[in-house]
Amino acid sequence: MRFVDYGLTQDSTSLELINLKALGHYNYQEYEKALPYFEKLINLNQHKVYIYERLGRCYNFMWEYEKAKRCYKKIFALEPGNAEAYFNLGVTHQKLKELDSALINYNEAITVQKVKFDKEYSAIAAVYREKNDVKNALENYKKAVAEDPESIFSHNQVVLLSDVYYKDPALKLKLYEGFLEKFKDHQLFELYKEMYSKRISDLKAEIHLSKE
Repeated sequence: MRFVDYGLTQDSTSLELINLKALGHYNYQEYEKALPYFEKLINLNQHKVYIYERLGRCYNFMWEYEKAKRCYKKIFALEPGNAEAYFNLGVTHQKLKELDSALINYNEAITVQKVKFDKEYSAIAAVYREKNDVKNALENYKKAVAEDPESIFSHNQVVLLSDVYYKDPALKLKLYEGFLEKFKDHQLFELYKEMYSKRISDLKAEIHLSKE
């Protein structure tokens, strides 16, 4: 720190030295001393996630919660979906007794950290389709749907492969109609409705004949 202080007397705008000074104080939990150096980095157009993250903690330590909130929100502009920023923003809201906002941000921190494998399962399923292995293709598309329940593509594949794999026309009809009900507000709904309409009619006729 003595060498850094000497360097700053020679060049008070050195980004490297200001950064070292800020981190030196921060790493020793001297947040009050670190704060002005992080602020100086921001003023020198150093808009980086780690700077806002540490500056936010310094502000929280100094009970400057509104400034802390602004820091964490700046992080979202630089790195959308930053789980740590959501968590720290939740902490800040909680300190301010803004409990509903705290819950929203804590839950968002959980959501953005969830790992999804829908693309991988879909890719595996596509390979099984090429191998004409309907059973394993269907199972993997079902896994893709479990990972991403809003994927119209994966749902469509489950319906089509189920039509091939299962024999019960009532089950097939239920899947087709369930698909159309789930995605009735989707922008591609009319396309799928048109694709499915004849098959639904055929299944209804098959069920009717089997009852007779």
